[in-house]
Amino acid sequence: MSTVEAAKLRLERAIARLESATRARPAGRAAGPDQAELVRALEAAQTENAELQDAAEQAAAGLDRAISRLKAVLGD
Repeated sequence: MSTVEAAKLRLERAIARLESATRARPAGRAAGPDQAELVRALEAAQTENAELQDAAEQAAAGLDRAISRLKAVLGD
């Protein structure tokens, strides 16, 4: 597993934990400092996840181009 894939997996797990914690709070409870902190952490994790996905897509596209060039050079 690549570093980007491993980071993405860890981030997705963290987001899932944050979302679960947010859903677990009692209904009608006012958002306190803990809730606000969770919301900020979730938003930051989602932003980082989007950035990692973009980086992974760019890396994959670069690898695809390199593979295509190698195939052209090797005649495959």
